[in-house]
Amino acid sequence: MIKRIFFMLLLLSIGVGCARTVSPPEDVLFLEMKFSTRENINLQDNIYIIAFSESRSVDIQPQTVDREEYYIFPSKHFSDTELSNFIPPRDINYYYSDIFDSWKSFIYISEGETSFISSDESSFNSTTTDNFQIEPKPIFEVSQSLSSSTLTLTLDIEQLQFSKNETLYFKIFSVEKLDSSSIEGNSSGKIFDTSNGTNSISLSLFNDQSQNLIESLDLPGSLDLKKWEFRLY
Repeated sequence: MIKRIFFMLLLLSIGVGCARTVSPPEDVLFLEMKFSTRENINLQDNIYIIAFSESRSVDIQPQTVDREEYYIFPSKHFSDTELSNFIPPRDINYYYSDIFDSWKSFIYISEGETSFISSDESSFNSTTTDNFQIEPKPIFEVSQSLSSSTLTLTLDIEQLQFSKNETLYFKIFSVEKLDSSSIEGNSSGKIFDTSNGTNSISLSLFNDQSQNLIESLDLPGSLDLKKWEFRLY
């Protein structure tokens, strides 16, 4: 009888020890980022961008959307023909000096790819002339789910190179691909909608924010951003 009681106590102590080893670290802070469009999200023909900044004094560009404007993105392929069609013709540096010097990093979401591209400083260098000198981070651990018109990303905030109690500034963009059948056109295109100005959230436990966006019925439903929700836990 005494042996049986001793054995049961031993099993209980082992079970408690194992439970402790699988518990997540208390200092891990997860961020759930969710955005919705008026109709089903289309990752085949569109690109969705979440751009980040660490400074409230910087408005994430572009502030206004010209749906006829062609955009490239750091580290991604682009069309030289589209750049040459501008009057005067544009070069790579135009985008870095006018737009990407207000971005610290961004998440790029498209069919078969969710990647994180970050500058080594507080923003991408405004003097950049080579789009491919910047590369996506080789390790980006993120959980992604898509349910018709809502896309959700969940990750440890350290994956975004931010820490607890810092403030994250962000803007969401929906982009129509130039041509999903070509390498150049599949990675660049025209911005159709944004999440109204530069938004922010304090990276503290249990904080959450959301915003309903004005619908634009003249846009394709998959590009018309309807709502965003950010939650920390």
